[in-house]
Amino acid sequence: MQFNFSLQQRIKLGLNNTVFGLSGTIFNFLFSILIVRMFSPSLWGQFTQSMLLIILFNLFTGWGNKDYLLREFSRNHHLAVQWQTSFISRLVLFLPVIPLIYFLTPDPVQSLLLLLWIFSNFITRSFDSIIVFDRKFKEAIIIESAGFAMLLVGLFVFKELISLNSIILLFVGSSVLKSILYFIQFRKNLLHSLVGRFDADHLRTCLPYFLPPFIGFLQARSDTFAIALQLSSKELGEYYVLLSLLSYCHATAVLAITPFLKNIYRINSASFQKIKIRFTQVGLLWSVACMVGIYGVMTFVYHIELPVYTYFIAWFTLPPYFFYFLLMQDLLRQDKPYPIVIINLIAAAFNFLISVIL
Repeated sequence: MQFNFSLQQRIKLGLNNTVFGLSGTIFNFLFSILIVRMFSPSLWGQFTQSMLLIILFNLFTGWGNKDYLLREFSRNHHLAVQWQTSFISRLVLFLPVIPLIYFLTPDPVQSLLLLLWIFSNFITRSFDSIIVFDRKFKEAIIIESAGFAMLLVGLFVFKELISLNSIILLFVGSSVLKSILYFIQFRKNLLHSLVGRFDADHLRTCLPYFLPPFIGFLQARSDTFAIALQLSSKELGEYYVLLSLLSYCHATAVLAITPFLKNIYRINSASFQKIKIRFTQVGLLWSVACMVGIYGVMTFVYHIELPVYTYFIAWFTLPPYFFYFLLMQDLLRQDKPYPIVIINLIAAAFNFLISVIL
């Protein structure tokens, strides 16, 4: 009976984490449908280019803090000190970001909006580690839903005024709202007093946790940056829709394991190998279901027609990720983060080749 209760709790925990982890991607997915159907794929393609910059710079200013703090929270419980030190130390990373944004974006209004979006996301995503560690998934889902509701209200109220800059402004407002709500939710845990400080050594320590996801992003999106110069906004919008749906399938691998990361760091190697084999087997079957779902969404929801062979080729990017993700965690568990960089570079070359074929 106790075993059944424990199993039920784990299933419930996994589902809550999955909903939280997918909430952002699902909301972006729904928002993209509205933009494509109400306006045009061209507008979504323009927004995609701005969003890629946001993701890139948020990865940079995040500096691997989520994975690092999760490990540190598991080893000791000075949560407020560690969280505040990470937050304060990473603020210095905005020094190169500000001129880069103004250099990459000729429109000064858009540059300001992008900087506000990056900073508000910096605050919002700083809470990811404590959400996972304290398993406050329900509260996080409510906050993410509030942010999405604000997006929807703004989209329909200002429908006649929609442009690239107004969409960015809606996302800024949504992110600011979530930042405020997360501050309120975790003020007693992390913000009861100022106990953190700037620590340059913290940035050095987090570097191995920053490089894998950063290179992983370049692996997944370098092709998009390259073809953005060659495709029309409409074609880029359609291409990014397909890549986004594939990334949602990749995300399910992460979400299935994330609630148990702090346990994975503590188990022995034999048990971990068994989990890795089983997870890879499940990934093979799940990948087939994902591709069927992607075909249906592209064809019947977005009304985007692609050749069938495109989906067959795209399938090859899915199964390896289930093995790859646990391999990354195994290396981090053994304090061997640098081989991850090499593996990511190999994966980047494979992903680029598939994308060129697509």
